[in-house]
Amino acid sequence: MPESLLAEQERRRDPRFSCAGQVKLICLPSDGKFLPGKIHDLSLGGCRLDLKVAPASGSRTELLVRIKEASFRAVGVVKAHHGGSMVGIEFVQLSSGGKEFLSDVIQELATLKALIRKLQASKRSISAEAFREQVEAARIQSLLFETRFPFLETTIAAEVAVHEENPTQQEEKRKVDPAPRVIPVSLFG
Repeated sequence: MPESLLAEQERRRDPRFSCAGQVKLICLPSDGKFLPGKIHDLSLGGCRLDLKVAPASGSRTELLVRIKEASFRAVGVVKAHHGGSMVGIEFVQLSSGGKEFLSDVIQELATLKALIRKLQASKRSISAEAFREQVEAARIQSLLFETRFPFLETTIAAEVAVHEENPTQQEEKRKVDPAPRVIPVSLFG
């Protein structure tokens, strides 16, 4: 293993997992512009992103990380550049809900990685039925994860709808519908 890769792994506190998702990165202090990008890998302590334009090392950022139908916000610092437009971000602040969501995502990724390793190690000696059962168990776990945060699905759907409209449509909508949106919250459910 190359020494630079070994040194990088030793420096990390948390294991990283390949993960597909979208991110919106805002350099702080904000000028209102964001950099869209893709998540390459994810850990409890940070992520590696593929952006069209990479911010400078040491830049403080705000991130909106979207995985599947859920998202979380984090404040991070650009720690490394990995050639071209790949950057390593360290999370420096997350809400308690963001920490819980990120922890659940990491746990799900670790479970899937362990399942993949187990299947690779078995080298097809596993029966088709046993394979189906393991895949179904992983699918059920994934569905349980998605139903654990049902409120996020409606929040993201509303946010996506707003961003898909052009700015003049958004202004017209604000003028036509001045009533504030009410989101019901169940404190005991």
